[in-house]
Amino acid sequence: MKKQFYLIFIFIFICVFIAQITFGFFDKRQVYDDKTVPIGSWLSLTDPVTPENVLEYLDLIDTVIETHPDSQQVEIIDYLYEIIFAEDESGELDFDNVNETFSDYNLEEIIETVNLIIEFTESFLVFDENNEPVFPEHTLVSEIEFDLGGPLLPGEHLLINKVLQTANLSDISWWSPISLQLSIEAPEGGDIADYAIEFLVDANPFASVQPFSYDYLLRDRTSWNINRARGDIKISDNVLIPVDNEIVFETTVYREKNQQFVPVKYRHLYQNPSFSGDWSRLPFGSNLYLGPPTSQYGTPIGSQQEIMQYKNPKQRTGLITVGKANGTKVELKMDIPHRNPRYGDSVPLIPIIIVVSRGLELDSNGNTLPVQSDLLLEPIIKLRVIEGSVWVGD
Repeated sequence: MKKQFYLIFIFIFICVFIAQITFGFFDKRQVYDDKTVPIGSWLSLTDPVTPENVLEYLDLIDTVIETHPDSQQVEIIDYLYEIIFAEDESGELDFDNVNETFSDYNLEEIIETVNLIIEFTESFLVFDENNEPVFPEHTLVSEIEFDLGGPLLPGEHLLINKVLQTANLSDISWWSPISLQLSIEAPEGGDIADYAIEFLVDANPFASVQPFSYDYLLRDRTSWNINRARGDIKISDNVLIPVDNEIVFETTVYREKNQQFVPVKYRHLYQNPSFSGDWSRLPFGSNLYLGPPTSQYGTPIGSQQEIMQYKNPKQRTGLITVGKANGTKVELKMDIPHRNPRYGDSVPLIPIIIVVSRGLELDSNGNTLPVQSDLLLEPIIKLRVIEGSVWVGD
């Protein structure tokens, strides 16, 4: 009897051991960022990126996409390899090394980056007869809307990761502009003047000195003159500003108080992004404010508050824009014509972050008001990326 008991025990132990080995070997699914992501159960999302776990992940996901501009079904695994892996001295893909841009990533970050590459490719690119990604005619490209998850409270902010891809322009470092168009508006004319958005860039893909040139254009579509501010930053003048600590900046909005419009300041702040990268602010953007109502030139919708630019100084640190009190659309357009790569001879991918912030209202002495706005309104923020300068794509 005792011998039978031991035999049964040994049999159960062997069965359990085999089950553990079996289920530990086969892939199981883990939830990540509201998506079901298949990864090996022996991997952790916090594991450092290696060529092996990247290849394993790419082998498990569906890499057939449908491009939105032309409804084309395309297999993009080779394109993903070209972006994520380094090249050897002969220019061939080196599957033993990931691109230096991703060298400090963990598995979770590379998974998110792959998702962002797929989103960008589906939304803004098409493929030519050689199955190479290219930018289509800009009239075919639509905006994508960000999911903010609801309205922000005063003092809150979001950091939204995205990527820019240079596609057929990646090997042309001089004058091959790609243009991103960020817009902010409110449904049904809500007041979002205490919201601001800022563009951050990962400096890793670029040379540490003279990384890239850029132009910006700020548009207020319902103003008498829709072009409210512009700037042309030469590559020699672009010294990126690292986001090492908490960033604090202010925006100005004219508000009606005691039957007259007076400037009111809002304080915005955000932390250094936790996502791997050399996150940096742009050194020059428009020194703007939302002015008092004017109908001096007869705006398309009558008397309204317009985006204005201070005359002295005209520029400030950070590429920033604000929402409007009547919720009409404001566009921040930026192009990158000249790109100076840090690795190799091209910049195929540029990680970016869009900061969405809702400011704290300040009193005339610069102190935070004890009672802030209780208005809960979620702005609509959209992104569009096309080939060409800021003047293309209207």
